[in-house]
Amino acid sequence: MLFHFDQGYTPRDSYEIINLVYGPGSEEGGEVAVTLRTVVKWFKRYQAGDRSTDDKPRIGRTTRVTDDQILDALKDNENSVTLKELSQQVNLSISSLSIRLKKIRKTK
Repeated sequence: MLFHFDQGYTPRDSYEIINLVYGPGSEEGGEVAVTLRTVVKWFKRYQAGDRSTDDKPRIGRTTRVTDDQILDALKDNENSVTLKELSQQVNLSISSLSIRLKKIRKTK
């Protein structure tokens, strides 16, 4: 897309070219390689002077917590910790932590 932007293509032109090359297109009922909305978003970033092709960091909890990290946190607290306290320690929501603990059979 950055190449298309630099060459003066419109977002629609870039969208059509990318989907012609990499995706069957919506006309055939298949999934597109990229949506027009995504192309427009990237073109706006380029117009604003951001020439990075990397995605921006997303808001929210994006950390990956392993079962071993959860079990280690439990051991550190000698297995006497509330879900709320443990969720804060391992940076997971209470509901996500509860699901994970059930999967590793540490809750009733």
